[in-house]
Amino acid sequence: MCNDKDGQINLNIEVLYVEDKLVNQKVFSIMLENEGCNIDVANNGKEAVEMAAKKKYDIIFMDIQMPVMDGLTASRIISKEHENPPPIIAVTAYYDIIEKSTLRENGIKDIIAKPYCVEDIVNKLYAYA
Repeated sequence: MCNDKDGQINLNIEVLYVEDKLVNQKVFSIMLENEGCNIDVANNGKEAVEMAAKKKYDIIFMDIQMPVMDGLTASRIISKEHENPPPIIAVTAYYDIIEKSTLRENGIKDIIAKPYCVEDIVNKLYAYA
């Protein structure tokens, strides 16, 4: 983190956002870019696994339900393939249904419920990145 010339906090971190819905990708990306983050977007868990193998991310925000490969599977693979994996935060509409123990077993550190607000995201960035 660093302060920019206006005195605001600028998070200069690498973020991977994994989400299959284009509108969610755009909204989340704008929120993170406004916080000074460098953001890459994966359309599904398979892409996320491939991207995380090629680049070191400070934090990953992972949707749970996606085509090709779901977020739990992708999180488990990323956590096992990296000696020091980045924190993975689940972003899901199924907040009330999913067990936190299931998330932890798959390498996920925390969860954000959809619909989310920028404060939810920023709080996780400060807590984990």
